[in-house]
Amino acid sequence: MFSKAVPLVLAAAFSVSACTTFQPVDTDEVNIPADYKYAADVEAAKPDPAWWTGFGEPSLNGLVSEAMDSNESIEASLQRVEQARGALQIARAPLLPSINGSVNASLRDGSGSGVSSFQPSESVSAGVSASYELDLFGRNRAQARSAESQLAATIFNQQALALTVQSDVAASYFTLLALRDRIEVAQANIDATERILELVETQYDAGAVSGFDLARQRSAVASARARLRPLVQSARQTEHALAVLLGETPEAFAAPQGDLTAITTPAIETGLPSDLLLRRPDLLAAEAQLAAAEANIDAARAAFFPTIDLGASLTAQDLTNSSDLVSQLTAGLLQPIFAAGRLEGGLQQVRAQYLELAANYRQTILNSLRDVEDSLVSLEAAERQEEDLRQAAEEAGRAFEIAEVRYQAGADDLISVLDAQQNLLTAQDSLVQARQQRLTASVSLYRALGGGW
Repeated sequence: MFSKAVPLVLAAAFSVSACTTFQPVDTDEVNIPADYKYAADVEAAKPDPAWWTGFGEPSLNGLVSEAMDSNESIEASLQRVEQARGALQIARAPLLPSINGSVNASLRDGSGSGVSSFQPSESVSAGVSASYELDLFGRNRAQARSAESQLAATIFNQQALALTVQSDVAASYFTLLALRDRIEVAQANIDATERILELVETQYDAGAVSGFDLARQRSAVASARARLRPLVQSARQTEHALAVLLGETPEAFAAPQGDLTAITTPAIETGLPSDLLLRRPDLLAAEAQLAAAEANIDAARAAFFPTIDLGASLTAQDLTNSSDLVSQLTAGLLQPIFAAGRLEGGLQQVRAQYLELAANYRQTILNSLRDVEDSLVSLEAAERQEEDLRQAAEEAGRAFEIAEVRYQAGADDLISVLDAQQNLLTAQDSLVQARQQRLTASVSLYRALGGGW
């Protein structure tokens, strides 16, 4: 009977008409340039996955290492990967037969008050059964492919998050060092204004200067102190942010010291724009999500076709009697006939999801190209600006020294000294910020390129 039933089931399955074939979107519609517009012709070593070590700052290396071990967001992303692995295992399960065993025991009591009584009896039965869905139309295989792609996307998203944390740690550390240097500049300015104030007070007591000059210098001292306070606030808040990135509480964390001027900018090999498709984890994640959506379409199309289940069982009604065995083979077909538009709606939904992800993928490519170009422009501008500001700070320092000497000699008035001092403060502060911008631009470029790939 079973040999006749299976061909009938298969014949009924193949008699079902197929759905409209879905054509995947061509994601090559984005015109990727042959080269970057602002890429510099530099000789760079082979990229290192531990890209932050290229800055030559041991303290930074330790901070990034601690963040990778202790950052809670990274830990959460790793658990999402494990969830995706579990989902893949579940999705693959229908591709193999399901086998179950059973044991039943019963005891019949013969005692009673009736006219007739039965002898006590006991029985034990056992059986084993197997079932398998014949995946003729690929629904289970498509669901497994979707789960595989979702796992890949989750892994790439975890890598993208790790790159973000690494970049944030590096940028925060450079920002903190810059703020510390700016605090030193501001404190030096306070010391200079207080030194001039002492001189003005002496001259005022001697009647050499007016009360206006004294009030002006006292105002300069107060202004210099006021400029220090927001820098201290920003430094503390940046240190707090760095602590959280490292999985520590702000009050228990103390960032290491470092010399911003000693940190070098590594030569970064940009490669070709087309390389981004294989470098950036966010692009790889978007591509994997697109593959998962395409597999979901195949699964939704297969839902229009029949499902075919095969089964087999072997049962021993009495374990004491080996001849009391019952075997059974089954085959069944379930063909959707009317589902009130549920299958059509499901197919429409996953198709629209695919088209949405395809558009997002193309947009992500465009954004990644822009990120690289913007980072290249920022890095070049920061390097040139730093060199200009270095010269400006040197000249402003010499001008301030001359102004102080001339004021003490009575050759210049106080306004000349204050102007020279303000120019020096501005130049020194701007120079520190330019150093920071150079380093953070390098971090941004690494991030835009996908890290050390």
